[in-house]
This record gives sequence, structure tokens and C-alpha cells, in this order.
Amino acid sequence: MNKRFRFPFTTNGAAQWRQWLAGLSPVQRHAEAQQVLQGLKGFLPHRFELDAEQLAFLDSLQDALCALWATQLAYAIDEQLPIALVKPERRPTDDESAKFIEVAIRTRSMAALAAAMDREDEVDNGDYLTFTIHYR
Repeated sequence: MNKRFRFPFTTNGAAQWRQWLAGLSPVQRHAEAQQVLQGLKGFLPHRFELDAEQLAFLDSLQDALCALWATQLAYAIDEQLPIALVKPERRPTDDESAKFIEVAIRTRSMAALAAAMDREDEVDNGDYLTFTIHYR
């Protein structure tokens, strides 16, 4: 893979990825979503620069959780929802070595969105998918 299409696994790197996604055609975005659906554990190192610790953490995640996140991420890519990674810049101390990820997704169904548009309601543009990394 060409290095210019890999991004740092940081808050800014995820924003750069989102900007890169915005420049893709619908067919290319859908192909990216399909790559995610093939497996989060394969997709993340393919698209982002992960260090050994990050790879080990990814490998430790349960398959069911990775499948859920992959489905959410692929949906957000296909529907062009803003995707954010909120990752602290500081490294945790030994006492804070436990890491957990909080996921927040907000979206309307396409049917609800179409109904609101038919009624000329204000369309809610606040849909998003956010992954926030915390240390304990």
C-alpha cells in the first residue's frame, strides 16, 4: 500500500483520513466500507500507522466487539457520517495502564430522514460516529 494513504493513529490522523474519504467517489467510499467489514483487525493496520503496543491491544479485542465496530464504521463511511477518534496525546502512567474505548453513534434511519425532508422539517446534521480512548 502506498504510504500516503496510511494515516497516524491519532485524533489528527483520523481527521486527515475523514478528509481523504470526503474526496472519494461513492464507489470508492463503498469499497473502503467493504474493507472495514472484512475485519477491523486487518483494516486498521492497513489504513493507519499502529505501533507494536497498539497492534497488541487490537489483537486482544474480542471478535464480537470488532465486528460491531466494523459494522458501525462501515455504515458511517457509506452514509458519510463524521467519524472522529478522540485519543489523548499523553501516554498513561503504569497506574493508568488499563485502556478502554467509548463509542458514540448518532444517526437517523434513512426512512426518518426522508420523512423529515418530505415534511420540510429541519434536517438534523448532527449525526456522527466517535471513538474515544480513555485510560484508567
